[in-house]
Amino acid sequence: MEKEKKYIWRSKKTTSEGYSITLIRFTEGMIMTVVNNMIFKPDWLTESEIREWGYNPDMFYREEVE
Repeated sequence: MEKEKKYIWRSKKTTSEGYSITLIRFTEGMIMTVVNNMIFKPDWLTESEIREWGYNPDMFYREEVE
């Protein structure tokens, strides 16, 4: 079985300050949004993980990571 790809998920909308919101795994089983990209070794997410937490993947730009 092929492993599901992970992506960087950045919102298509920005905050009033012009930041792009990015979704990452903060702790086991928890998804956190961050408004800047200054993250040390983030745990990126798969599309199924995004859907499990109720996010619509169509609302995000995604960039594949290894």
